[in-house]
Amino acid sequence: MIRRVYLVQWWFAEAGGMEQHVANLGCALVRHGIDVVVFSQMPVPRGSCYARQLKAAGIPVIGPPVWTFRFAHNKEFRRRIRRVLWALLSPLIFTQRLWWKVFGYPGARRDMVDRVSDVVYLDYSRVLLKKLIDVRRLFFPPDVMHVHGFRLDQVWLLPWARERGIATVYTEHGTVSDWDGLYEKEASEWLLEGGVIACVSNRSRRSLREFIPADTPVEIVPHIVEAPQSPVDVAATGGRGGSKVNATCIARLQEEKGIDDLVDAMEIVASGDVPVRLILAGDGPARPRLEEKVRRLGLGKRIRFHGSFLPSELPALMKRTDMIVIPSRTEGLPITLIEAMAYGRPIVATKVGGIPEVIRHGESGLLVEPTSPESLAAGIARLAADGALRDRFAREARRDFEVGGYGEESVVAATGALYETALRRRADAAKNGAACAF
Repeated sequence: MIRRVYLVQWWFAEAGGMEQHVANLGCALVRHGIDVVVFSQMPVPRGSCYARQLKAAGIPVIGPPVWTFRFAHNKEFRRRIRRVLWALLSPLIFTQRLWWKVFGYPGARRDMVDRVSDVVYLDYSRVLLKKLIDVRRLFFPPDVMHVHGFRLDQVWLLPWARERGIATVYTEHGTVSDWDGLYEKEASEWLLEGGVIACVSNRSRRSLREFIPADTPVEIVPHIVEAPQSPVDVAATGGRGGSKVNATCIARLQEEKGIDDLVDAMEIVASGDVPVRLILAGDGPARPRLEEKVRRLGLGKRIRFHGSFLPSELPALMKRTDMIVIPSRTEGLPITLIEAMAYGRPIVATKVGGIPEVIRHGESGLLVEPTSPESLAAGIARLAADGALRDRFAREARRDFEVGGYGEESVVAATGALYETALRRRADAAKNGAACAF
């Protein structure tokens, strides 16, 4: 019987599929009678719509204080810390270097002051997260800790949790092989020490198995999306009733989301005089650069930056949308894709991650080549020019959503099965005298 679950992730950005997945899952678990606490390794932004969604459902969202983040990433603070460390450790460092000079120590390539200062302003968030979890579990111990990560960036929590007798589940949200490798060198070993592993798509699972034994059980649990009872009608000013077709991209504004490629594609679309307007819904570190690029290309009348938005604003955003565009360069499975299907919207998306597992090319959407503005522009222009094709794709996308297991009941049941498996493995390990594995 699962009574309490800790959900843990890196942080709550203004926009992000993993953050939305955790928020939706937490709210759904509470509706099914499970007590949920959410932890963030980094401070929770005050304006995070996902944190507000969780708090509105009565779910505590716990993260380090903001001032710790500011200090740890403040150059002046770091300089002063290094000065203090140098003053305290310089006699020892001098002795250390003298020892190396006399006796030799080829394996030592970093000064002690660097090692200590790394702990001070790089690993502080891990230390604080562990303390926050330890304090909470003294009064409200969890049955399961469910860690969500990207390229196994949070997997370091698993052995720590198992040492404290907490059953663990890890969900990978990315396609690991699209990058240079894992965040942590020991990640593969930590992942295999008795916990339950899940991914959001088959492509993500295949990628993960390049770093773990091929026969390791890895479950698939997709994103959870709250869908309208029926597809939302397009507004009267949309492509079916007006002169312009409204395309929307919902994504965090950063490099791997391919927004640069989309802006270049819109320049091609504009040069062909295709009547398409683009809304970029979301925020992120690349926004200032992208805004400058849009101005430089003279696309201000074609592209509008909507910024971040609340989950409650999604229906209105979808109502103004004739097509959803997903230009990602890498993905696990974008939650925007599932939302577009739920709302009955035709989709143009790149062939990366789990996207080709969901979109049936030419039947429920169009798949285009990644990092190719020309291919992306051709897909947008094709949908913009053919209202009947958009209608057919919209109907098929909604039908795929209804049978795809993305609803609350299906995802909560699949997630609950992961939790039960994790509890059984912990109990088996305890019976076999292998409690140290947890």
